[in-house]
This record gives sequence, C-alpha cells and structure tokens, in this order.
Amino acid sequence: PFFQQFFGDLGGMIPKERMERALGSGVIISKDGYIVTNNHVIDGADKIKVTIPGSNKEYSATLVGTDSE
Repeated sequence: PFFQQFFGDLGGMIPKERMERALGSGVIISKDGYIVTNNHVIDGADKIKVTIPGSNKEYSATLVGTDSE
C-alpha cells in the first residue's frame, strides 16, 4: 500500500516465482566431458548448465553422483 501511492498498482509486474541461479567452478576430467566440482555448487539444483571460459556455448549437464563428505 505505501508504494502504491508512488508507483500505482504493479499487479503483474512483480514475478510470482524467483528463479535462483548459482555460479561455481569445476574441472573437466575426461574427454567425454565428465566434470568434478564441489558438492555445494550443485546441491539442490534441478538444472545444471555448463559454459567453458572463452566460449559463448552453454551445455546441459547431468548429475551422475555426489559426495557431501
């Protein structure tokens, strides 16, 4: 209500869901693209995207295992 007096009714302008993004690093360990990273980088992720420094390409990744220890 307080902001409405300045900005009016924002209605549909406020997103209902917030998309969270995280950023981390990893190391490619094999020619077929296996990457090792820290567990906290991918913990709770439902989608994993990978970019290579110096490239504009983005790749989808599949999680094959974790170790939180």
